[in-house]
Amino acid sequence: MKKMLFFCGMLLLFPLLPKTAFAAAASDPSSDRQTSGDILGGRSDVLGDPEKDKSITAEPAKQTDNILGMSSADQTKNKEGNSAASSDEQKATGAASAAANNPTLVGDAAELEQAIRAGETYIKLTADINIDQLGIPVKNSLTIDGDNKYTYMYNGGENWHHGIYFAANNIEITFKNLKIGDPKVSKSANNYYGIAPADDSINNSKIIVENVDYYSDRGAQPFHMRMKTNQIVFKGKNSFFTTKKEAGIACVQEFAEGTNFLFEENSDTSIKMENNELVGTFWSVFAPIKIELQKNARLKVDSCNAFIYSDVALGNKLIIGEGAVLDVNETDKVKGKLIFQDHELDIDVQENGRLITNTAAPTPFNLNSSLNLGPGSKAKLKNKNGDFYCLGIGTIKIDNADELSFETGKRGGTSPTGLTGLKDNLLFVAFNNDTRDYGIYADDQRLETQHQPSSWKISGKEFDRGTVFLYPDTPDKIKEASSFKLLRNRISSGNDGKLELASVPDFDFGDHLVADTTQILRPAVKGTLTVEDTRTKAGKKSKLSLKVIQPLKNGDLELADLLTYTNSAGQEQLLSDQTVLIEETVDQDMREISSEWNMATDGSARGLKLSVPVEKQKAGTYTGAMEWSLEDVPSN
Repeated sequence: MKKMLFFCGMLLLFPLLPKTAFAAAASDPSSDRQTSGDILGGRSDVLGDPEKDKSITAEPAKQTDNILGMSSADQTKNKEGNSAASSDEQKATGAASAAANNPTLVGDAAELEQAIRAGETYIKLTADINIDQLGIPVKNSLTIDGDNKYTYMYNGGENWHHGIYFAANNIEITFKNLKIGDPKVSKSANNYYGIAPADDSINNSKIIVENVDYYSDRGAQPFHMRMKTNQIVFKGKNSFFTTKKEAGIACVQEFAEGTNFLFEENSDTSIKMENNELVGTFWSVFAPIKIELQKNARLKVDSCNAFIYSDVALGNKLIIGEGAVLDVNETDKVKGKLIFQDHELDIDVQENGRLITNTAAPTPFNLNSSLNLGPGSKAKLKNKNGDFYCLGIGTIKIDNADELSFETGKRGGTSPTGLTGLKDNLLFVAFNNDTRDYGIYADDQRLETQHQPSSWKISGKEFDRGTVFLYPDTPDKIKEASSFKLLRNRISSGNDGKLELASVPDFDFGDHLVADTTQILRPAVKGTLTVEDTRTKAGKKSKLSLKVIQPLKNGDLELADLLTYTNSAGQEQLLSDQTVLIEETVDQDMREISSEWNMATDGSARGLKLSVPVEKQKAGTYTGAMEWSLEDVPSN
């Protein structure tokens, strides 16, 4: 039987009009090894000018010819434009660029080992490689590039020195443009100490991942780099999925053991962990943890237990940079909180940043902890089972933030907040020129308006406000509510806020045998389709549309009129070269439409579906393109 592979890459243009490009790998009839065809368009991490992106509601649809993201040489040129870069950094970057332009090509485990032991600095795969339990020490900075086609696999068990591992200080190991682990191969990403173990003798080193898809069926963590001088860096678009499929496995695995985590500007990372008795998603042992999302970075986490587990009591920091988004969903009723221990955690949400949490247990918030919200930022804090904070006596500072909200799926023990400060614990910075006042809401009912930056004291079920009294019934309404919200009212400039497609995913229809019946294919989704609407007007609405601008095609064979979309209301529509309205959004600041999709085959199915009849099933490379468009709907 021949194989037919559908792979959907993504070309993201300006957020108003991103394109989705499909690509597939060609199947070699004489071998199970797959070789990839050219990918049309670029990855979803190829953005337009960020400054132009901010004004998309007033701009017409735009297009770009960027493909696949920048090469290492292009990235080097950009870095060299930074006046802060030292000459040593420029030399290192230049050397890396030269190596990327003349990589060492490897096609099996023996060639990979030989190249690494020979000290090669840039290795490009020409086939899927499984090194199994082989141990390969790395003594110099190294990049392993999968060429956007290939998979790296290993099965090191519980051993520091299996797999590709650090064997020197002051070096970087980079994995880019590849898959790590294969759902079709058992234990293909299995090492208790991660994809590149660094034992506790390693210092001043980095693991860098860029455009990586990670899969482990053993719940194995991808990162283990504990010493405080080391760093784990995320670039481009990355996805991580761990599960535990084999019964009886002793599996206590975090996502990462480390101290310093950096999500670079415009990066997009998703982490999903299931069937796993992990202690925490990020675990710091020897030093305070620092997790930083740089400008416009996005991190989405779905896990069982605590987002942070730190053995260090003081100095833990979470930084959400300008325009960055952290979206955390935790499901364990005991450990599902932001930080597991009652240790200090300072959270800084910078200008226009977003912190979105959906926890299952109350989060500690001790006297040393703080939540600082910068201008235009939002924090939406929900514990589905009660108060968000656990008798929290830390401090929240609002510096002209757009919104602070607390929500519980059940009535809290004290209030939706769980704050129990003995002094002012909800502090306002003086209003800037754009801020008129704040609306005070309980259960989405506006109670009154805060006209000046008077601080609050929230202690258990007591709500007091500095120099200005609350209405007599306001405290009771807040403490008895399931939600409490402070919403900034701006001085209108006539164009407040923006409407945009904040992120667009990749699609992978997978690898399928040619069959004698029609095949119904649903894609795996990598990333998110998210509509963000920060406009301040009442009754704001938007429409999302989709059309096929190039049908999936393999030579002369087209898969036209075979792709459908089922929306949130269950309506299935055929996609064609005509624009089709697929979703409408009303009064939502952020909607992750892709979270509503599924792989079902009955009436509950949602999202994209490809139906391929027998006569259209032909081994080879299928490519195509589709176009998203987002439209503002004027209020009545």
